[in-house]
Amino acid sequence: MDSAKAETKVETKVEKRQPQYSKEQALKSKLFEKNRDALAVILDDKKNYTKAEIQTALKTFYERRVK
Repeated sequence: MDSAKAETKVETKVEKRQPQYSKEQALKSKLFEKNRDALAVILDDKKNYTKAEIQTALKTFYERRVK
């Protein structure tokens, strides 16, 4: 019975994973077309991001204090 619960938890975690996008994919996305210049600076070429991570990075970038 415990193994059945464990399998259900694993399946649930797999289903909740969000798609991840490369920097190149994010730059080509229509969703982020107004922010392409900022994304080109913010995102790392070797890392993948979820939509939420990209939105958070943009929010942080635009709300930062200018020195």
